[in-house]
Amino acid sequence: MFLYRAGLTGAILQRANLTSANLKGARLAGAVNRRLPAGAAWDSLTTWPADFASAVIEQSDEVSPGVYLVRGGQSPDRSNAQA
Repeated sequence: MFLYRAGLTGAILQRANLTSANLKGARLAGAVNRRLPAGAAWDSLTTWPADFASAVIEQSDEVSPGVYLVRGGQSPDRSNAQA
């Protein structure tokens, strides 16, 4: 699912399945009834609801410079990771 730069400010996401979605640049501030989107990709332009942002950050891994993936979906390939 591609929601790149989607304007979802204030959206009601009660039954939305954002698992593995591309949320880079998406505006989700004010969205309600949401769940942590396992496997979703996001970047520094993605805006999260204020009460949700820290959970997303804590549950994400940087998979390329400035791009993050929420844990719980497909694991990032770290075979070429530098020590």
